[in-house]
Amino acid sequence: MAAWSSAGGYGKAPDGGDQLFDAGVVKLFELHRLSIGKAAEFCGMGKVRFLFELGRLQVPAINLDDDQIADELNDD
Repeated sequence: MAAWSSAGGYGKAPDGGDQLFDAGVVKLFELHRLSIGKAAEFCGMGKVRFLFELGRLQVPAINLDDDQIADELNDD
């Protein structure tokens, strides 16, 4: 999973406990169960850093299907 941890910083949890927690938070965000703000808070980082980490992990920060994108583009 990620090299960052909720303990703050890289590689702070050799047992993987914090990384497992962060993986759960990322998954809950991906499933739309947590907002970006709450997910970032639980991982102990700001929203921008959390978005960066999502990109690094190849987890989409915005997950819309084709119909939702079309609706957004047609809302004028």
